[in-house]
Amino acid sequence: MKGLIAGLAAGLGVVGAAYGVSAVATHSTTVKETPKTAQAGHLSSGTKTASSQLVASGHALYSSLACVGCHGANAEGNIGPTLHHLGDPDAKITMSIANGYPGQMPAYKDQLTTVQIQTLVAYVQSLE
Repeated sequence: MKGLIAGLAAGLGVVGAAYGVSAVATHSTTVKETPKTAQAGHLSSGTKTASSQLVASGHALYSSLACVGCHGANAEGNIGPTLHHLGDPDAKITMSIANGYPGQMPAYKDQLTTVQIQTLVAYVQSLE
């Protein structure tokens, strides 16, 4: 527990819930936030920290779900659109994953935890 508190105090994220256990991230990368997300009140600092572990967990979850069938193994698009360079705020991507799009994309809010959805958002936001 002390390690978790120290990690959070240092600005590291909590990850690993997709696997049933939370762990403190040990690697992080700082990504500049776009003005669009800053204006939307997404983050106040102008930067966000995306843990490489969080992104890796999101990629693993993405690969295990039906996402691959529509968006492709590398999220380059297939039946569904590419997920690269979306430029959308985390909140919009979260809502898309949670609620889906009737007749186009299933909703995952009843199948995934909030943390699992956050890992997917981190993965999608990492795509260039």
